[in-house]
Amino acid sequence: MPRLKLAVLAGLFVGLVSPVPAFADVSIGVVAPRGEAQTKAEWSEFARYVESKIGEPVVLTPVLVNKMVQTIADKQLDFALTDPVQAVSVSRAHGMALVASLVPSSGAQFGGVIIANPKAGIAKIEDLKGKKVAALSNVSAGAYLFEAYEAMKHGLKVPQDFAQMFELKNQDDIAFAVKAGVMDAGFIRTGQLEDMVKDGKLAESDVVVVDRKGGFPLALSTALYPEWYLVNVKGDAAKAAKIKAALLALGADSPAAKEAKIKGFSDPLDPAPIVEMMKAMKVPPFDH
Repeated sequence: MPRLKLAVLAGLFVGLVSPVPAFADVSIGVVAPRGEAQTKAEWSEFARYVESKIGEPVVLTPVLVNKMVQTIADKQLDFALTDPVQAVSVSRAHGMALVASLVPSSGAQFGGVIIANPKAGIAKIEDLKGKKVAALSNVSAGAYLFEAYEAMKHGLKVPQDFAQMFELKNQDDIAFAVKAGVMDAGFIRTGQLEDMVKDGKLAESDVVVVDRKGGFPLALSTALYPEWYLVNVKGDAAKAAKIKAALLALGADSPAAKEAKIKGFSDPLDPAPIVEMMKAMKVPPFDH
């Protein structure tokens, strides 16, 4: 009998001291067109904000543009905030839901900017023929595909009609290469030029904007498209609903929004303009 009592007591003691199961970290990947360090600096406060709202630990993971689609396909993240081409690609190929759309300070749409060295003799898109052009990656929306599609609409074959096409590591490097004359022209997303001027990395006179379009507060050379989407990578609908509520409640004056230079988030925008461009450019999964 004494042994039975000891066994029961031991069992109760183990039950009392067993650790309470902790929440697993929620991993949110953010595409990093300006490099991982820059993305971490701009989006860490955002991760802390989401963590405070959903009551679960959040880990921010900057992901380079050319690695994001595979990272999502391998389900290495719970959620991914990425450009609309990559978001549409994975949503169509893997059935992943678009949770929300990013709304930067310039609005819920963005585009591409073609910048050129002032001495390169490039005033319009057709002048890119025979020139050395730098871009971020052939899977980047704002720093390749938007501009390539615009060039195609102007009768150019990309990259065949360029003297050379170079892929650089980040958009800052693209602008520096154009400024230095190492590249005749470069493709960057809207807002990049203004950010570099504001940060003192570039002067407005260092580059020219090719075929600049009006009616938008930032330098623009292409059509406008829906901004970045948050993608539900692993399909957790309950967690996605909690995060979406947090994103829609994010105020423009909050530290998270200010650090990321955004106004907030909205319900996901219609991706039809992106789909149309992807089909024309034969971007996966529309490459058949």
